[in-house]
Amino acid sequence: MGGSPAPRTGPRLRVIAGGAGRAPEDQPGPFDSWVERIEGYRWVLLLLGLLLVARLVVASRPGLAADEAYYWTWSQQLAWGYFDHPPLVAWLIRASTAVLGGTELAVRGLSVLAGVLAVGLLAVSSRRPWITALACAVMPLFAVGGILATPDVPLALGWALAVFGVLRGGRWWLLVGVGLALAILGKLTGLLLVPLLVLARPGAWRSRWPWLGMALALLLLLPWLAWMASHDWITLLYQADHGLALGGSELATAADAPRPGLAGLGDFLVGQAGLVSPLLLLCFLAFWAVGWLERGAVRMWWWLSFPVFAFFAGASLLAGSEPNWPAPAYLAACMGLAHLSTRWRRVAWVGIGFAGIGSTLVLVHALRPLWPVPRDPTLELVGGEVLGQAVQAWGVEPVYTTRYQEAAWIRFYGGLHAEVLPGPGRSSQFDLWPRHPEPEHALFVRPWRRSPPHRLVELWDEREGPNTVVAPDLLLRRAGRWQVYELRGYRGGIPGVPPAGDEP
Repeated sequence: MGGSPAPRTGPRLRVIAGGAGRAPEDQPGPFDSWVERIEGYRWVLLLLGLLLVARLVVASRPGLAADEAYYWTWSQQLAWGYFDHPPLVAWLIRASTAVLGGTELAVRGLSVLAGVLAVGLLAVSSRRPWITALACAVMPLFAVGGILATPDVPLALGWALAVFGVLRGGRWWLLVGVGLALAILGKLTGLLLVPLLVLARPGAWRSRWPWLGMALALLLLLPWLAWMASHDWITLLYQADHGLALGGSELATAADAPRPGLAGLGDFLVGQAGLVSPLLLLCFLAFWAVGWLERGAVRMWWWLSFPVFAFFAGASLLAGSEPNWPAPAYLAACMGLAHLSTRWRRVAWVGIGFAGIGSTLVLVHALRPLWPVPRDPTLELVGGEVLGQAVQAWGVEPVYTTRYQEAAWIRFYGGLHAEVLPGPGRSSQFDLWPRHPEPEHALFVRPWRRSPPHRLVELWDEREGPNTVVAPDLLLRRAGRWQVYELRGYRGGIPGVPPAGDEP
């Protein structure tokens, strides 16, 4: 009789390296003590230190984006929840500014530290820490987003903490619970972790530790859940409409917009290629194509990454999506890069190189524009300071605006009380805060328009303006243009909802 047939080689063996199917608990640590572990990772720790310093230097230079200033306004009125997102970004900003003051670096300081810590947690959990750490550090999604104070940063930290704990199992599930709570308190995307943890480690749930970890997470989330219940679950309803166009919120209007369909999916994929880099995205897609066929850690990273990507890809068919929304998918996917075959790891290293070059160019361009770029998103880092200081020169408050962006910039850079007039535009946290008492003298600020603000005639006896404020960048491009009106003789009517079809 002939010998037994050679084992059949499936497609996954050409993508995933051999020997990757051990269960997480069966993977021996490379070092015998924590001292040896630190010494073994000393070059990765050096990388993280350099990354922290570099990001802090870069974060200290540009002005605040409108959303960063918006989250800063939250930090001035701390609460257990807010209209758009859970509260953790506001808490981080409040703690950071309490120590560092009222500068841009102060707003971003703890967020930068949290982003670097997330990279470190992934690195020390990876079988090949260098490829994981560098991929996560240099792709534009995290390299640029890592210097901004946004809800995506505490989401990434909580997700990475959960990844760190779930690999180890046992009592480490308590740390998973802490990470889950941090992720959800950062952004509602963290809710996806709950089913994914069950699917990633189904056998672990026969012990008590995962249940204790989930109980700890629920305990940490109770104050936020109580706030949500007392505010009619406004954040969930808004995000369901904003991200999925499901309706259910009287304050959001995305459900009324036409479905983008395949065009939305195409825009989503182009956005992912831009924020991740094409070669790295190709490696992630290769890992996702076959990772579900593996066992142990490889399958676990697949469950903690691909479903998130697929969820937001599907959502892009329903409503316009932002390219940063599936960011958590790439955290565990960076762990998956360490399990790729030699050939695919070479592709990943080339992708890391190109991603690093691209991220460096974007950051340098944000600090010192290199060339005029159509619809340049870095222009948003310029206009806020100019607008805030220009409005401050009037020395008049309150200041009324038509959008939360201008109100937030004026509060941060101008130090004036600014609020958003009710109207047909996007709702925000300003709609939940108390209004200023009836003003005899006020300012009105709006993006430049040709049509006059007809509604102001009904509310004030006198209107002076418009005065135009223009914010140029270093290349003399127009980063923003606004109109400022000075108002006197208040007649009443604010706050109030304007008639249908009438805009401020």
